[in-house]
Amino acid sequence: MNELLKTYKTFVDSVYTKFGKAAAKPIIREGFKALCEAIDDNMVKLVEYLNQPADTPIHNSYGVLMTGRKAFNYFENASIKEGMWGVHFTYLEPFYYILEEGFSNGTTNLDQLAYTGNYEGGRGKDGWFFALPLDSKYLKSYDMGYGDYGFLIKTDCVLVDHLGDGDTEMLFRGSDVSTMIPFMYDEDAEVWKTENDNAEYATLEELIAKYAK
Repeated sequence: MNELLKTYKTFVDSVYTKFGKAAAKPIIREGFKALCEAIDDNMVKLVEYLNQPADTPIHNSYGVLMTGRKAFNYFENASIKEGMWGVHFTYLEPFYYILEEGFSNGTTNLDQLAYTGNYEGGRGKDGWFFALPLDSKYLKSYDMGYGDYGFLIKTDCVLVDHLGDGDTEMLFRGSDVSTMIPFMYDEDAEVWKTENDNAEYATLEELIAKYAK
């Protein structure tokens, strides 16, 4: 959402410069209406998709995620949340890609959202990523299989129950992220570190407690 707001600010500044304050007001009003529609549309369409009734029975196994069943079969109770903290885990190569490019290569095919590691069906700057909310059961154990690198983020998102993972998770896009704090796990020292300071944290919970305020 913050990228949309930046675009809107640039639009407002240019309209004021070109038309003057009085003439600019109705133009800006229409631009603000379009901005609100764009923000709402992004999230609402995803919520409507995820909340469809399942058309295929599933079970809690990653084995069924690769068989082409549409993603809405794996989700329940989707809702829009604003300014929510979460953790996105990843591996070394995508970690440095995100550091340089931001969250710009997400899943664009909604039918593939049950498993965003599947690159079939399209990826792009308007695509979706997963994050774990701070009360997720998966944040209480290091050995989660999601990678030793990640980002603590504050973002607008769609919060949803993922039946395959048996937990509540966040779906977000790069344009909705307002805060991004990169971190990594040092296996040799058995500590968590951030790119923001030289401090070391015995647990991920300690790192989160410092920044997620």
